[in-house]
Amino acid sequence: MKSIYIFLTISLSSCSLAPKTSLPDSHLPITYLSQQGQQEPLLSQWWEQFQDSLLITFITQACAHNFDLRTCAEYIEQARSAVWSANALLAPKVEASAIAATVNPSKRLQEALTPPAQVKQRESTFNALLQHVQQLFTSGLANLQDVELSRSRLHACKSQTPLLEDALGQNVIQLSFLLGTTPQEILPQLRQEGRIPTGSCKIPVGLPSDLLKHRPDIQAAEHRLDAAGCFIGQAKAQLFPSFSLTGILGGASTLFPNLFTKSNRFWLAYPSGQFPIFQGGSLLANLHNANAEQQLAMIDYEKTVLQAYKEVESALTSYASEQLRSLELLQEGSSQKSLLRQSLLLYETGLVSQESLLDAYERIFAIQERYIAAKEQTMISLIALYKALGGGWDTSSAFLINR
Repeated sequence: MKSIYIFLTISLSSCSLAPKTSLPDSHLPITYLSQQGQQEPLLSQWWEQFQDSLLITFITQACAHNFDLRTCAEYIEQARSAVWSANALLAPKVEASAIAATVNPSKRLQEALTPPAQVKQRESTFNALLQHVQQLFTSGLANLQDVELSRSRLHACKSQTPLLEDALGQNVIQLSFLLGTTPQEILPQLRQEGRIPTGSCKIPVGLPSDLLKHRPDIQAAEHRLDAAGCFIGQAKAQLFPSFSLTGILGGASTLFPNLFTKSNRFWLAYPSGQFPIFQGGSLLANLHNANAEQQLAMIDYEKTVLQAYKEVESALTSYASEQLRSLELLQEGSSQKSLLRQSLLLYETGLVSQESLLDAYERIFAIQERYIAAKEQTMISLIALYKALGGGWDTSSAFLINR
């Protein structure tokens, strides 16, 4: 006999024994060791304070095209889907099915691009000195040793250029990858010379307690701690009986037109229960494991908070040190320029050798390079400070929210 069935099934089951999770004391100090502004820092668009249009353009491009950011965005979408699916389990289930059968009735600079402009300047200076010495040699006013010494310094300077050009090329390749494009696309923008961006001398960093709301890793550790508490509730629930109520409403008929008639309707409601009688101690072991996991999550939270504080203090110390170093190098460079002018006058009067003059040039160029490196390191320390403070993590970002 061919029969058609339609079932409407409703089942209810719910239980929650998750303990209320409280965050451990962070034990953070009231202020940082390095005295900075304690007003709330502006972190969401921290790179704009450098007033560098190219940097702003690159960061905007990276936010839209960087492969890691795009991957993270999709992970967020997956997580949202998982939350959606988990929340759906809390609601009653309503299902409908139809069956026809025969039955028997029975789920990361900005890279620092430092073009070899300083080396080019040094190369140009030594080349001019070589030409000058060659003219003196032709006039009989210099010897061959002076010429070879000048030529040696020039070639030593030129030997540095390929190394810096290689480093520059590697940085361009790395930067283009971070931007999700090719080096050919960004080279025209990078050929324009510009200054190293500078930041404010005194950066407002707020209070150490502000890290709890700005650092994404701290927020993640907090959520892991909450999740560990939920697992404890789940383990506790397994120790108690569980009950469910299932109801079926449907119709059965050998003919489709008669399927929905009152005489062919049927319903069924039955409760069910499950009682843990003997599990060999596995349920208690699960509860013990869940408690241990919560303790691990609490330790991880405390460690994450202290790690964040350490990173901020380290960045503050480095930033202040590099600023002081830059000022000292600037003063040293000023003194070396005075010495260079004196060496030029003495060389023109024949009171010092050419080697002494070349050494004076070497010293001034070395100081300039160290000064540029110090300025660059100052900015790297400042960027590290913004990162340590939780800068750039904007929960209202359209890239992550409005997708």
